[in-house]
Amino acid sequence: MDAEKAERRERKDRAGNITAGLMMLTVGVLFLTGQLGLASIHDLWHWWPLALIAIGITHMVIGQDGEGWVSGITNVFLGVAFLAINFQWFGFGWRTGWPLVLIAIGASLMLKAAFGVPRRRRFREESGAVVVEDERHV
Repeated sequence: MDAEKAERRERKDRAGNITAGLMMLTVGVLFLTGQLGLASIHDLWHWWPLALIAIGITHMVIGQDGEGWVSGITNVFLGVAFLAINFQWFGFGWRTGWPLVLIAIGASLMLKAAFGVPRRRRFREESGAVVVEDERHV
């Protein structure tokens, strides 16, 4: 059981490192294109939801459990929703597209329940006694 937890933690750490590296790479490329005059940072800002999509894909590829898939699908859906809002696809704008965010969060909660994604438990010691705290992930 401990080996399984260690492997799961290692996958999450790897996913976090890949995500952080991808974010830094993307931000660096965006600023470089702005500095070289190839594109305007203001124009490129509309594409920020691609970061959510990249994070979602990373979670789905690296995370082999239900939690990774649910988190990945949620991030991809949120990324697509924000792209639709930014570029006003299908008539969505900030005034009309905000329900898409609520739909994504609701779908995430339902998927977590459907796939049985467990609550995380944190253990901490206080004056010799072990205290268990439940943590919810959205």
